[in-house]
Amino acid sequence: MLSRPSGGLLHVVIFMLAPSLLLGLGCRVPPPVIPQTVDDATYAKLRADVTALTVPHCGSCHDKNLPTAKPEALAIFDYTVEDWPMMLKEEQITTFQRRLGSTLDHAGDAKVAKLFGAVLGKKEAPP
Repeated sequence: MLSRPSGGLLHVVIFMLAPSLLLGLGCRVPPPVIPQTVDDATYAKLRADVTALTVPHCGSCHDKNLPTAKPEALAIFDYTVEDWPMMLKEEQITTFQRRLGSTLDHAGDAKVAKLFGAVLGKKEAPP
């Protein structure tokens, strides 16, 4: 009588390879956004860096000066507004990071997280 293999080894191999496969498919988890206080010069530099990193991926919908701009996207943020990151609500920051997906490298992801940490710090600061 022939017995069917249990598949135990196959399940172990799949379990061990799954994280690598997910990372290779762009399922990377972005760094956490931690509220922080930064000085104005640091904030301006972060904002400029993140703008340069993200405009190629988001600019066609989030720039009111382009014919491809979408009203729904502009209601969330608009790159033509100097302090566009402040337009995003806290719950939209995670969506922003998720929509970027794997388009940025780890350093870019870290800059995005640091910028939005500074945004949350500014929003939480007393007037």
